[in-house]
Amino acid sequence: MPFLNSDEASRLGLPIPLSEEKLAATERAHWRTLDSHAEIKVLQRWVYLKQIPNVKKNPISTTPYRLYCYTTPIQDYSIAFLGLPLIPNSYHTAPIQPLFAIAHLDRTITLPSPQTMEEDIAFINAWCRI
Repeated sequence: MPFLNSDEASRLGLPIPLSEEKLAATERAHWRTLDSHAEIKVLQRWVYLKQIPNVKKNPISTTPYRLYCYTTPIQDYSIAFLGLPLIPNSYHTAPIQPLFAIAHLDRTITLPSPQTMEEDIAFINAWCRI
């Protein structure tokens, strides 16, 4: 998002260009560990994904979204992002996403711990990446 600097975008779980990534080394290491554990879980759950043929992958130029349920930042209850083009079968989630966002913004729902949300985000990103 062009109106946010890299630090703010990263804090909100939005992608930032790898060329200007300003995440602290410890945060990058933290996500790297979560991502590698999540990839193992995905491959254990869907064993056939280990056998996928080699396909040309698009080069990665940004960090992935780190939004819980593709909608909300882990630590910020004041904002939600709707309609992002990263949700598989988004037409199924389109009616539910605004309801989740409103419940999140007014704290009607209790979200899991930040650690659990991070693990879920890493799991979904690993599944999408594989």
